[in-house]
Amino acid sequence: MGFTEVFNTEDTYKRAESLLELAHSATTQQSAKVVGVTALVSEESIQAFEETYADFQPVELWFYSPDDEVLEKVAKEGMAALDTEVLAQGVPVGMYRVEDVECEGPHKMILCKVALGRVLPSTDDAQESLSEETLLPTGYHSLHVRANVDVSPPTLAGDGTPAYFADTFLVPNTHLVLPTHVVSYDTWNSVVGTAPSFQIPELTDRLTVSQYLSQSRRGASIALEEQHIQREYRAVINGMDELVETYDTLEGQLEAFSESLEEFKERSHSRSEGFTTDLISFMDHYLHTTQTIDETAFAQSRFISDINRLQEYHCYQEETMPFWQFFNSWRHTNKIGDNTQGSLALLYDRPPLNQQAMALTEKNKKILGMRRELMHQDAVIERLMDRLRERGALLQEDEELAQTL
Repeated sequence: MGFTEVFNTEDTYKRAESLLELAHSATTQQSAKVVGVTALVSEESIQAFEETYADFQPVELWFYSPDDEVLEKVAKEGMAALDTEVLAQGVPVGMYRVEDVECEGPHKMILCKVALGRVLPSTDDAQESLSEETLLPTGYHSLHVRANVDVSPPTLAGDGTPAYFADTFLVPNTHLVLPTHVVSYDTWNSVVGTAPSFQIPELTDRLTVSQYLSQSRRGASIALEEQHIQREYRAVINGMDELVETYDTLEGQLEAFSESLEEFKERSHSRSEGFTTDLISFMDHYLHTTQTIDETAFAQSRFISDINRLQEYHCYQEETMPFWQFFNSWRHTNKIGDNTQGSLALLYDRPPLNQQAMALTEKNKKILGMRRELMHQDAVIERLMDRLRERGALLQEDEELAQTL
């Protein structure tokens, strides 16, 4: 990897300043100032990395180690230069630094492009210890571990593994982590919003006028940059306050939506009950009609069968009996014929069946639609009356008026 110094006028330098400010925004009593930025790879290499792992949605995260030699090795040789124990657990990267009031003086962190891919979240409870080797399920590419900030210094697990970030991501595959810049910075303990004041250098015999002006311009530039950072930081905080104010409005909208959703569910349930009632009524009508048709068909078949048996009985007597005996049995045959005529009269006395009783004609459709609308109106009125009864706002006159509707 090559090294290229980045000037403070370049966009890369300003972006590194912003990311460092975000990284230290989690600390309430620390301030940080970028001293220098060194590019480890070219912009073309970063772009190629993003295109290669576009599906993994690369992000910018920090790598930190209290050992400067480790940072130098990573800057020169990449993440593969880390110890085997660290590589087995995964490359630790993060964004927001944890509170460490004793961490003053010059420091370095390496800004990396990280293809986190699918992240396996850890449990909310602190782990007793980190495994010697991080084995992720199929389909996952990194592990998220939340730091335990209740202890000092913060740890990643109960075994005392130090935590440098509030949220640490362990990436076992070093190819998914590309070191891009080494950022050197100074930190000091102070209240948020303050910074070292700019002091005009004293004019002594050892300084020429040009040197004095140069140092003055340099100090003023640093002070202006720090003021600009503080303004940007306050603007971000004010934006967050505005978001908090809109939270109540969104919460009210959510409650109103929930109420309207419940009302929609109740109305849908009422309509479904109305459809069920209509279907039951239709099936009842269909069954009654089918039963009437079956009973009529059975009566007609029995009448025809009786006629056929009477004819067969008459022919049998005529062929097998003497004439005088056949003549004497005629009154019995006549009586059977009268009973058959009575059955036929019962068939004629039945009310006629409409041929279009079950047909979906336009007239029947309109009748069913009007009936369904009336049933729905009745259900709405009954539902409204139930609500008024529950609130005690329904008078006797209202009950009588509703009955007339």
